[in-house]
Amino acid sequence: MIDFKRFVGRYTVLAEEFGESLSEARLKLHYEILNRSMTDDEFENAVMSVLANRKFHKMPHPAELLEYVRPDLDAVASLALQDLETAFKTKGRVVSVSFEDATINSVVNAMGGWVYLCGLDSREWEFKRREFIPLYKTHSRRDAQVDYLPGTAEHDPFADRSRSATGVETIFASYKIPKVRTVKALNPQRSADVVAGLANAKRIGSAEKT
Repeated sequence: MIDFKRFVGRYTVLAEEFGESLSEARLKLHYEILNRSMTDDEFENAVMSVLANRKFHKMPHPAELLEYVRPDLDAVASLALQDLETAFKTKGRVVSVSFEDATINSVVNAMGGWVYLCGLDSREWEFKRREFIPLYKTHSRRDAQVDYLPGTAEHDPFADRSRSATGVETIFASYKIPKVRTVKALNPQRSADVVAGLANAKRIGSAEKT
């Protein structure tokens, strides 16, 4: 939240810099808009950025101020996708993993689960990976994320555990995880049920063959 007195002082100066005067009603309206999505420090940084970088001679709208504090989710999602693809190669489907950037956990869950994605061949993944960035941008705004992604060893008693570490392996992000204003998720759930279903189907399929 933004301290109202601090806001009035800074915003009034900002308006004066662009040769505008603000009515009390307009000032309160802009405060309500910005207060929903900014902290004191973010507001302060946005005002300083506008004064330092803006070349137009018109007072910026609240939407423009918000642009200065919103993370570039396309860029972040691209880096997250690289971390995920590296994890496919270095971890594999046997281990249970948890990405430091929990949004990746939720996206992988939405795309079918860790075990399912690890099992795709290169051609299948090349098609499937197109879903990642749009889903990342959506899930990054949810206030509830999936805790971890179960591997086959967690549910399949016949799985090879020689590469499985005890517990859940944390995969640290290679980038700074952005702070995004969130909304409540409707039905957050882990991918454990998905993995359990895949494991059961695998065992049933093997039994039918024999």
